[in-house]
Amino acid sequence: MCRPPFGAKYLSLSYCQLLNQELVSSLPSLKRIHARIITHGLSTHRPLPTKLLQLAVSLSSSMHYAHQLFDTMPERDSFAWNTLIRGYADMGPCHAVPLLYKQMHCSRIPPDHYTFPFVIRSCAVISALKIGKMTHCNIIKYGFSLDPFVQTSLITMYSQNGEAVDSELVFSEMSEKNVVSWTSMISAYSQNCFYEKALVIFHEMVNSGVLPNDITLVSVLPCLHGTEHLNLGEGLHALAVKSGMVAYQATANALVAMYAKCGKLKVAKYLFDKMPVRDKVSWNTMIAMYEQNDDASEAVTLFRRMLAMKVSFDCSTLVSVLSACSSLGSLEIGKWVHDLAKNNGLDADVRVGNILIDMYSKCGRIDLAREIFDKMPIRGVISWTAMVNAYANHGQPNELVATLV
Repeated sequence: MCRPPFGAKYLSLSYCQLLNQELVSSLPSLKRIHARIITHGLSTHRPLPTKLLQLAVSLSSSMHYAHQLFDTMPERDSFAWNTLIRGYADMGPCHAVPLLYKQMHCSRIPPDHYTFPFVIRSCAVISALKIGKMTHCNIIKYGFSLDPFVQTSLITMYSQNGEAVDSELVFSEMSEKNVVSWTSMISAYSQNCFYEKALVIFHEMVNSGVLPNDITLVSVLPCLHGTEHLNLGEGLHALAVKSGMVAYQATANALVAMYAKCGKLKVAKYLFDKMPVRDKVSWNTMIAMYEQNDDASEAVTLFRRMLAMKVSFDCSTLVSVLSACSSLGSLEIGKWVHDLAKNNGLDADVRVGNILIDMYSKCGRIDLAREIFDKMPIRGVISWTAMVNAYANHGQPNELVATLV
């Protein structure tokens, strides 16, 4: 390494000012400045390594360079560890976050209230409930169990792992509840299909004087179904319009789905048609609405429009369209959709496989239904049930017994 020249402290401060002025707008420009810092022998001068790490995390879509910088740092404090952990939590792979947290612990650097939310959030993403619970124990050990940001992260982690009761326990211990924590609990119940409990929490939130935001609406609207919830849905719609939240794509999609589930199909279609932008969720919602309300022909027509608009589809789209083909008994359209699934690598999905079995069976092609069944890499209870029903409906008892055996 080159020996630092006279005035190294001045140079180090100059580079810090350059980095702090937000003049570095891309990773290549950051690397050029980093090279100059190394040339002047300043790569170990604090706080340059930390500032370089911050910018590497914020400017790159990959954590490779940032991790390289981190590995060369002469000293790593909690801020440096948190910066790297945050980067992986935001950009992935999230599996790296628990490993980094363990390394941080082994380095005898104590975690703080910034560390834990990133670790817990990553455990939620990768469904690592066991690691999440171990981290929760450390949270209690280090005295952060009552930190509102940490608590909110725990609520989300437990709910996304199907542990809504644990989310409720964390929520009940919160002394300060803001819109984020209230919304997290509403979402926890909603995601686990405890719709009535979600609505109770929502009413408690409003009664406490906390106003919902767009994420709250997106969390609570899926809980509304049937005419008994229509008044509340219309009230939330009015709030979304008044507050401007209806302009958010997720809110608009949730409103369309709510009206469909509450039996107001014309209103749902009106909102869909008025959308300035329709994403995949918008189209999936409407296609499913028509299919579930016995208008299979319109579901297929809407799917054709979706393709014409160059909107990408997914497994949820195909399940609705193939179900519509089953209702129509249209083998030709069903084969066309099946080809689309194969061409886009979606035919291996178990949900698509299940509905293909049902579709081919109802279209009179039990041989093709069996072919799908035999090629499925994973067969769940629904898969077996679909195949058994196919043979039963076609009066083939021998094949039915053979399938069960």
